[in-house]
Amino acid sequence: MGMRTIFSASRQAFYEFLARPVWIFEMTVSPFVFATVALIMFRDSPSTNSTYIVMAGGIMGMWGSTLLGAGYSVVIERYFGTLQYLFASPSSLEEIIAGKALTSAVMGLWNLVFVFLIAIILFGVDIEIAHPLTFLLALGLCLFSFSALGILLSTLFVLSRSAAALGNILEFAAFVVCGIMYPISFLPVWIRPLSYILTPTWGAQVLRWAVIEPQLGEGFWIGVAMIGILSCSYIVIGHYLYSRIDYQVRVTASLWRF
Repeated sequence: MGMRTIFSASRQAFYEFLARPVWIFEMTVSPFVFATVALIMFRDSPSTNSTYIVMAGGIMGMWGSTLLGAGYSVVIERYFGTLQYLFASPSSLEEIIAGKALTSAVMGLWNLVFVFLIAIILFGVDIEIAHPLTFLLALGLCLFSFSALGILLSTLFVLSRSAAALGNILEFAAFVVCGIMYPISFLPVWIRPLSYILTPTWGAQVLRWAVIEPQLGEGFWIGVAMIGILSCSYIVIGHYLYSRIDYQVRVTASLWRF
């Protein structure tokens, strides 16, 4: 990938973030709702770690922000009629989406910060993190993995005629399947394999270890390894899919139909 293109697209995505009100809504109202609902749901549970519940609301906001940047950027380009020109430009669409996904993931950190502020100011939650430095490392891994998954899923937005509805489905399906608010052992057995191939599942696990557990155990390092393996797999698969899509739309000249 061309790093110059990625950084340029990342900078442009930041400008779009400042210019579009929907981004501000995503970064303020959504995390407020997530944090409020989570704290109300678990307020009478003596065995629940309040810090992780607050952080789980922030993770959901981060994922929503990443998907919005990686997926809906394709929707916006199609809406303004510029998607075809991006395919014809010297820079690949994959590089452009990667830059936008990176910015969206980083900006998604505000979701986490905002959720913490809401919990402290409005609900009086004492934020306690067992391993602060490890927590920062795990947070960085989550940002990277969310970006990689967003790039992979953005291939669906290129080919979908109902990209907005697809985005809503993918956003909220991840909240359920990845067990961010609860252990995936609560899910039916038949759906758990899907949970294990999605990095938000492992991201929630490593963050849970960093926040709650007094000692980092084997589960933490397994989560780190799985995030690395799956993220690299997403990038490879996404690159292959984009190359196939690029070839197909150039041969058939049918991109405008989707």
